[in-house]
Amino acid sequence: MKKLFLILALTLICTGLKAHDLGQLKNETRLNVMIDYSDVLINGLTIEEFEQTENDWVKDAPSIYSKFIDAFNKKVKYLVGGKIKKSAYTLTVHPLVIKRNGDTEAYFTISDVNGNEYYRSQEIKASGGTFGSQLNLMGDGMKSLGKKIGGEVKKLIKK
Repeated sequence: MKKLFLILALTLICTGLKAHDLGQLKNETRLNVMIDYSDVLINGLTIEEFEQTENDWVKDAPSIYSKFIDAFNKKVKYLVGGKIKKSAYTLTVHPLVIKRNGDTEAYFTISDVNGNEYYRSQEIKASGGTFGSQLNLMGDGMKSLGKKIGGEVKKLIKK
């Protein structure tokens, strides 16, 4: 019996499922979306190190966020994502690795206004670009990531 419970628990953890139901998001029309770069390695650099070497990061970071949001919103048309502070739920993207070509590995979480986590995805891999500056390629990777996460959120809500 203990083995059965352990296998079930590991299955839930490995598939990224939580005990919470995401059906409550069906009635939502807005979703706060944040990108948390605190654990990312960009070309092997922490975000702080990357900011020191990439002079345009502060200027270009909002456009990279916009590329993610635009792609996400195209996938989940009925749920508008963005910087929406009064939303009941927050989707937080946690990039883990961003390569020179913009290829990105990340996971995302969905939590309520009290910080209770309702969902944690598995790691998602998104493709960057082939030509351009580091920041342009990162934008391509975030656009690809927005499409993938938007598709996953759409499936989770099943609206």
